[in-house]
Amino acid sequence: MIIILIIFMILFSSASAQSNIVPQFSSVLESNKQNHMVSWICYGDTLSTEMSDEHGFIVQLDGFWITSEEITQDLWEWYMKANPSAVVGDSMPVTGISKDEVDEFCHQVNISTGAEWRLPTVEEWLTACRGGAATEKYTYSGSDNHHYVAWTNDNSKGKPHRTALLIPNETKVYDMDGNVAEMVTDGDSIIFMGGSFLDKFPSKGKKKITFNHRFPTPPKQAQGFRIVQHKPLWFNIYGECVPHQP
Repeated sequence: MIIILIIFMILFSSASAQSNIVPQFSSVLESNKQNHMVSWICYGDTLSTEMSDEHGFIVQLDGFWITSEEITQDLWEWYMKANPSAVVGDSMPVTGISKDEVDEFCHQVNISTGAEWRLPTVEEWLTACRGGAATEKYTYSGSDNHHYVAWTNDNSKGKPHRTALLIPNETKVYDMDGNVAEMVTDGDSIIFMGGSFLDKFPSKGKKKITFNHRFPTPPKQAQGFRIVQHKPLWFNIYGECVPHQP
């Protein structure tokens, strides 16, 4: 009887441990040349996260998936059959796109996957940028040294770079500071977050990851985006979301 009880306790413990495992990567979107990965942000169904000191309020967010990299030209061409980017490369972030074009891209992705992908909100973007519930509260997204995580005016040579070349943050999300400024929704408005390869970042100081309103918006060659969706954590994101060729 004691042996049976011990075996039961081991099995129960194993099942509990499995329920707490959070997949950091799942293949969700496939183009003709590569898989595109996503990360789960929040280690549960919801997350309480404190916003920047300047605003000083608490928001509740449902757990969400976010593309681990900025949307690449390869994936954009797969759905949109065109490439507006000034600096061309399959693994380069797509640039030179408008909000209407992004909406059409998301529409095509949604038809293909049966999911509801869209631009992130400011709160979602900031939560992903900070590393979600795994945050180490770095100055930048993934490090206290922006050279490790961001293409900026210091190291970019004035041009964007392939995604995911630098180190990711705590939830395996890349390039949230630097490379291309990212389009997000702020109520009914569109703003850009994260800085770009054209920006000068301070080598030392107390820069905070916070709202990054830009007026005017960054030049088109520095504008990019990533997308999010809210399928629950148990969702079989690979089996149910790999699209057919559009």
